[in-house]
Amino acid sequence: QSKLGDIEPDRQARAQTLWSKEIAGIAVEGLVLDTEPGIQVPLLLLKPARTGGRLPVVIGFAQQGKERFLAERGADLKALLDAGVAVCLPDVRGTGETARDNNRGPGAMGLAATELMLGNTMLGARIKDARAVFAYMARRPDIDVGRISLWGDSFAPANPENIVPY
Repeated sequence: QSKLGDIEPDRQARAQTLWSKEIAGIAVEGLVLDTEPGIQVPLLLLKPARTGGRLPVVIGFAQQGKERFLAERGADLKALLDAGVAVCLPDVRGTGETARDNNRGPGAMGLAATELMLGNTMLGARIKDARAVFAYMARRPDIDVGRISLWGDSFAPANPENIVPY
């Protein structure tokens, strides 16, 4: 843990609902979570519109962010919602809409370099944000704290079968 830097989240991070609407029987909330001063994590919370009691939730993470998660895994997310499971899609630091630059190269190093200068790591910052999202979900009155799951995904294409090893 010491190599990651500070990964302890603010367990009472302030959340602000920016908008909410119902789409085809799914209640959707757009929120931002203030994980630390000056750092906001945007997230979408999708829930079956007509439910009673506390819901289990799956928190989905992807480097490409929540929009790509919706585009690539829409059918899987709908199956979860149809089964009465809420879905939370955050863009932790440096992913999705919080990514400064999706290109590789010197310009993409800015966030990681800044974290290192502060004695932290980019991975540690993302873990800290993810833990803050988890803590926020756990304290919501509509979420069952005992049934929170994590889903990490990548939308990069698989290596071709004919790849030649060195």
